[in-house]
Amino acid sequence: MDQIRLLKNGSDAVKERAAAVALRNLAANHTNNQAMIGDSNGIPPLLNLLQTGTTDDQKIRAA
Repeated sequence: MDQIRLLKNGSDAVKERAAAVALRNLAANHTNNQAMIGDSNGIPPLLNLLQTGTTDDQKIRAA
């Protein structure tokens, strides 16, 4: 439940990181989830996150 708490109460950077991690976990080895993320136009915001933030954040988001 820590992820939910972060999404509710964290800074924008923390929320972005938590959301990216959540999407990564949903997409990992699940082609249906990957398709749904793509169909929901989820790729452009994820690419934007990759292009911004710290190097550590970029590595986490790219994983």
